[in-house]
Amino acid sequence: MVYLKINIRIVTLLEALPKTTVSLFYIMFMGSFFICKRRENMFDMFKKKRDNDLYAPVIGETIALENVPDKMFADKLMGEGIGFKFDGNTVCAPCDGKISVITNTLHAFGITADNGAEILVHIGLDTVELKGQGFKVITEVGKKVKKGTPIIEIDRDFMKQNNVNLITPMIITNSDDFNFDIEKGDKQVIAGESLVIRFR
Repeated sequence: MVYLKINIRIVTLLEALPKTTVSLFYIMFMGSFFICKRRENMFDMFKKKRDNDLYAPVIGETIALENVPDKMFADKLMGEGIGFKFDGNTVCAPCDGKISVITNTLHAFGITADNGAEILVHIGLDTVELKGQGFKVITEVGKKVKKGTPIIEIDRDFMKQNNVNLITPMIITNSDDFNFDIEKGDKQVIAGESLVIRFR
């Protein structure tokens, strides 16, 4: 109601002015309006777009999830995702988000992405049987991290001695809630740099 009264007063005032004055006032007003809008658009251009996509959590090579030699992952019982032939020693966050869980056996961790996607990174196959041996946790549950942040390190010599298969699946456990495209083919990847799943 207050804004309505102010607008009525402005209209009444303009009606009392000469037409040339009103025209000049209108031109000045509209000019100021477009300048302000242009500045807003310029600021929008410089705003950083949030990156919700998923990047490789390890150094190595991608492998289609259906080709992972573990039925639970290959049949996508836990959700859609992608696998990696892990060549390095460090497993990193695949996206910006919050660490939601680190298993007691240290072989897997979960991260909730900023867009609400729940990501599970499972380091190796049947590694739950190692009961935490060969793994070192670098971060903690509840911590906010950026993509590429180291989460867990492995003792590769220990893994070799125990003939551990280090194929590492990355699963979107609530994949039914999202639309996304998964990188196809076997490609070399770098942790925190190589995009492997793009959300639409």
